[in-house]
Amino acid sequence: MPSPDGNLQHHPCFPQPKDPKEWVWRYIDFPKLVWALTHSELVLTRVNTLDDKREGRHGRHFARAVYLSAMRRMEIANDPASHDERKRLAIEEAEQALESEERNRAASFVSC
Repeated sequence: MPSPDGNLQHHPCFPQPKDPKEWVWRYIDFPKLVWALTHSELVLTRVNTLDDKREGRHGRHFARAVYLSAMRRMEIANDPASHDERKRLAIEEAEQALESEERNRAASFVSC
């Protein structure tokens, strides 16, 4: 992105190749680019088919956060009264959240 003085600014999240003449085809290959331009349409890819298996996921702490949230909610409501039953239900809720995440990945599409 050019700055107001015309110089390029680089963000640390997007490392630049050492050789500025190097071609970078990370997000779309040439045939897909030509097809998209020829047809004036986007190329959409299902998230769960991408090489990056973390794409579309919430992160490694997601299930634990769902579990803790469910435990807190049930403790506040004192429902169910048994701690073991709360724990079982919270684990079940965390597992359901992970399953939902996988369904969402299979139903979500992205474009470069």
